Amino acid sequence: GDGRKAKAPAAAAAVSAIFPGAKATGHELHIPMPGHAVTPAEEAAVRAAAQRLDALVEAHDAIFLLTDTRESRWLPALLCAAKGRLAITAALGFD
Repeated sequence: GDGRKAKAPAAAAAVSAIFPGAKATGHELHIPMPGHAVTPAEEAAVRAAAQRLDALVEAHDAIFLLTDTRESRWLPALLCAAKGRLAITAALGFD
């Protein structure tokens, strides 16, 4: 690696530095868009990531989707809508 922190944990650390009372955590999940191929070797990891995402949405009242692309926000936003959770989105990058 190049020594840089992953975006999600770095953002959570920055939030905690600004507001120490915040319970901020960053999660990196790799879930392909519908129609994108998933190899048999990747299937278990993709299923686990989707289940982790579902559990995270279920366990929280509000979810901040601070991701690079619209494509990366589609499933979390869909799950938030289905579960009646507040989804707050902001693009962190260029798309």
